[in-house]
Amino acid sequence: MKNFLHILALLKKDLLESLKNYTVIFAVMVPILLSLIFSFVSKPKEMARLRLIIIDRDKSKLTRGLNVAAMAYPYIKIIESADLEGSKKTVNNGDADAIMVFPDNFDKLVQDGGFPKVDIWVGISGITGAQALKSELNKVLFTVTHQKEPPDYFNVKLLYGEGSKDFSPLTLMLPYWILFTVLLGFMVTSSSVVEEKEKKTLTAIRVTPCGMPEFLAGKVLLGTIIVVGVSLLILILNGGFVGNLPALFLLIFLGAVCFSLFGVFVGLMLPSQTSVSAFGTIMMLFMFMPIGMATINEKIRTMAKILPTYYLYNGLNDAMFTKISGPQFAFQTGYICLFALLLFAATVYVLKNKEEY
Repeated sequence: MKNFLHILALLKKDLLESLKNYTVIFAVMVPILLSLIFSFVSKPKEMARLRLIIIDRDKSKLTRGLNVAAMAYPYIKIIESADLEGSKKTVNNGDADAIMVFPDNFDKLVQDGGFPKVDIWVGISGITGAQALKSELNKVLFTVTHQKEPPDYFNVKLLYGEGSKDFSPLTLMLPYWILFTVLLGFMVTSSSVVEEKEKKTLTAIRVTPCGMPEFLAGKVLLGTIIVVGVSLLILILNGGFVGNLPALFLLIFLGAVCFSLFGVFVGLMLPSQTSVSAFGTIMMLFMFMPIGMATINEKIRTMAKILPTYYLYNGLNDAMFTKISGPQFAFQTGYICLFALLLFAATVYVLKNKEEY
């Protein structure tokens, strides 16, 4: 009995200490918040409706299967057509999400062991959904045809304004990679600031001619240089210099500055590398995940619109793959700048008023 009371006393002590430990708090928050997000995504009523135009003169088994699926799932709508150019205009006008164009004799070619290609034409907002649809349909065909290796029967093609361009899937994913790289600016600057605090060099800087404004500028410049440099390297290695390059470079620069500032602010507020790392993991999840889910869930899309990453990602997509409009681009960059200004004001306030680091 005495040992049991000792265990309870130690347990009480550990629980109280856990409530003061940022790492434990963040670790507990992650699965709870993720479960809420996935509960939103999994509800059929919240699913974004997939409006799919199918052009298939032979009415293949896959087309018939998709029609059955549309009757079973209310968030899928199938529109059959024979006019590709008219269908492209429908997608560009926002009245449909994607077009599937089947080649003639698709069923026979598959039955004979061939790999006939189905073209999936999408607008920029449908890229993520099209890749998911492609993956799932390939799995279905793999199961039905008993192929030795997973097949690839689909080409994803992008409708580029009034015209069209055939970008590779890797190129279409570049805005995600650039967004992820921009978020790394947070990790660079937050880690650097905490290291300064732990080594007591930040306290020393406060009494030198090199004051807090120079300290803040230096840290933000560090994160910005690293993010911009890595982003450019990714674009070079993957043929990403497409679309409106000045707009693309401006968005990368603004995103780098914004999240470098965020990193400085969090680094000043949190006490250790461990807590910064834990917070950074959660921050990257909730800045990044809703963007990928926004195209498949209405509620997630609404929530994502409060995040600067939503406008950064859409701006990158518009700059690279569509004819970007002036008002839309101004709103996207303006929102990112507003977020950066708020972070700047908060960081300056902390630097002026926090006595100990």
